[in-house]
Amino acid sequence: MAKRVFLQIIQEEMKHPLLSREDVTYWLCQFRTLDVAQLEERRLIDSFINSFTIFDEYILIAFNYKEGSERVTFEDIKSSDLKSVGGP
Repeated sequence: MAKRVFLQIIQEEMKHPLLSREDVTYWLCQFRTLDVAQLEERRLIDSFINSFTIFDEYILIAFNYKEGSERVTFEDIKSSDLKSVGGP
């Protein structure tokens, strides 16, 4: 009985999330201006990224927040809009 009530509460909460998609997008976009020279801002990156491994043809990014990793080729980077954010 208690499990069913708990499940119903969770399902109702999921129907009305506390944060909207726009809220999350705004929060993530603020990371564009991080100053990685400052220790506190580097710790935030460390919360999400476990490691970077650089190979001749690609970079392998291992994340802390999900299983697995992401393979990013240098061609992907060249064709991205990261240039619009500015240099290091």
